[in-house]
Amino acid sequence: MDSLSSEGSSSFPFAASIRSDDSHIDYLGPTPAQLPFLWKTYQDNIDPFVKVLHTPTVAQALRHCNFSINALPSAMQAMIMCVSFAAAVSLSEEEVG
Repeated sequence: MDSLSSEGSSSFPFAASIRSDDSHIDYLGPTPAQLPFLWKTYQDNIDPFVKVLHTPTVAQALRHCNFSINALPSAMQAMIMCVSFAAAVSLSEEEVG
């Protein structure tokens, strides 16, 4: 039997941990209070080396939604989650603690 097979009909290996009533990702992502810090960290630590985003456009979108990612389209939510992850992993232990 394939190790990724599950008893359910989904081929996604972690499908059992995903509840069907979870329609928002707000419980997984950064809070509106954390987003300005993470965005600034991304601009300082990531953007100078990896020019992937048009930072003025992202900054405008974040300001427009008051740093609440649930107010953004799903594609923009995913991008903000990636930005947040990149920013978080770029921090040193001293910066986190």
